[in-house]
Amino acid sequence: MAVCKACGQTIYWAHTQTGKAMPLDGPDPKGNVWVIRRDDGSLRVVEQEEPGARLAMPHWATCPEADSFRGAR
Repeated sequence: MAVCKACGQTIYWAHTQTGKAMPLDGPDPKGNVWVIRRDDGSLRVVEQEEPGARLAMPHWATCPEADSFRGAR
């Protein structure tokens, strides 16, 4: 568990299949990312629902300051 530097909301970090860290708001039935907790306690993004997986919302979808973290495009 951590805190967003921009808005102060509690966030959780999960790792994607490619190893990138993704900030999440936490379990959310309206979310669009499946997350599982691994044996070591870390969170992992999975591509589809599987036993023990929960839906979560990426924090960039809800953070009012998300644009401040985006790089130049």
